[in-house]
Amino acid sequence: MLRPRRLPVPVLVALGVLAPSALAAEAPVVFTNTGTDCRNLAITLPIDPVAARELVPERFAFAGEEPEGFVELATCPEGTIDGVRRPAYRIAEAAVVIRTPVPLDDPGGTITQDIYAISQLDTDPELSRRKVDVGFRSDLVDIAFDRSGPLGTRIDARIPWAFSPYTMTADLTPGTPPLPGVTIVTRIWGLGPKGLVLTRNDIEQVHEGSVASGTVTFAPGSPLSRLFGGTTLRGTGISGRGTFTNVTRIVEPAPVASPAPAPAVRPRLVVRRDGRAVRIAVRDAAGPFRATVRRGASARGGLVRTLRGATAVRWDGRRVDGRRVPDGRYTVRVRRTTGDRALVGAVTVRVARGAVRPTG
Repeated sequence: MLRPRRLPVPVLVALGVLAPSALAAEAPVVFTNTGTDCRNLAITLPIDPVAARELVPERFAFAGEEPEGFVELATCPEGTIDGVRRPAYRIAEAAVVIRTPVPLDDPGGTITQDIYAISQLDTDPELSRRKVDVGFRSDLVDIAFDRSGPLGTRIDARIPWAFSPYTMTADLTPGTPPLPGVTIVTRIWGLGPKGLVLTRNDIEQVHEGSVASGTVTFAPGSPLSRLFGGTTLRGTGISGRGTFTNVTRIVEPAPVASPAPAPAVRPRLVVRRDGRAVRIAVRDAAGPFRATVRRGASARGGLVRTLRGATAVRWDGRRVDGRRVPDGRYTVRVRRTTGDRALVGAVTVRVARGAVRPTG
């Protein structure tokens, strides 16, 4: 909808403060929604840039030397979601004005502005669900919007958002001329689990524009009162009617988490009797291997035999020359013969009366 700065939109256009800018159309569309002949009210307020970081991620830089934001609401007699007609609904949002966070190739509009959405509130449950799904902070809220006074020049609104409720009151000064042929483009940014979200909001057929002088009252101690630096604040803004189209995309998908590496599997030795010998198999490791048999339980014992194998070795209690070894305890150490030549493990065996048996 209409997004004010400190001055009404027509003045900004004339001064060139809001200029055409360049949206990347390559990202697939997640959903579109429209509103026909919607009436809105937006009030601009300065923000506390330190407190704003409670709600705005660091990757979004505030625009201007004096950062500002706004609260806005609109009532639409009808609209669509992905081409399906929806009944009358209302929307409300709070946002801060930011610099474009990523390079874009976008034809823009007559007026173009970037904002980070603090909230995207709706009375339409399907629209709220779509916004939540892409990562915007949206809730289903019973938004009240009332016009009174001569020619409907006073607006009173109530936004009972549980996270940070507020009210808006504004007196309108009609007289802003229609803006034929003017397209107001607002790029609405968000950041969610799916990535960087961008809704391009195109507003056309703008008419019945009014300058607004209003008051916004936030719940004491609420997040929005900290963002805007107070509880009851006055600001300037604009009200008008227009028809809008929103196109929502994920322009920068969240990185896909790499699968967790499989836990390291330690190789192990399996010792079994094999007749009067022992067979030592290597599990969970690639060969070939070399096994050294030494006297006693120490790696420094006298070398008795060296054996080689791809997956297992067999020792029958004999030396390399075929003679039997004395009874006693022996240590078999198995090591890779390629790559890092790492030690796989060691086992002890016992020789008794010519038979070799595991000690475990």
